[in-house]
Amino acid sequence: SRTEDLFADDPRLFDRLVRVREAAAALLGWPTTGAFPKVAAVMAAESGQIAVRAVSVPTWHPTIALTGAACVAAAVRIEGTVPWAAARQAGVPDGTVDIVTAGG
Repeated sequence: SRTEDLFADDPRLFDRLVRVREAAAALLGWPTTGAFPKVAAVMAAESGQIAVRAVSVPTWHPTIALTGAACVAAAVRIEGTVPWAAARQAGVPDGTVDIVTAGG
């Protein structure tokens, strides 16, 4: 998949991520209509970058919230997570990455 595809207005991807978010909320006993938990798609982008597309209730987040960026940055350092794998695929074995979003 390409970064352009991730950043396209894809209703199927959005619906899938919303369903993941709702399932996680239900599992945690939180309201499924609330803003938490947050969910995002993460992938390797250009060298040294990972692309992140986050859901904000009820639409795509225009970029990524500061808390989301902090969570992605932490996850890049946790072996076995999706952000960790994306960073390695982007050629960043030390975990220092730039996060790119649809909003720049």
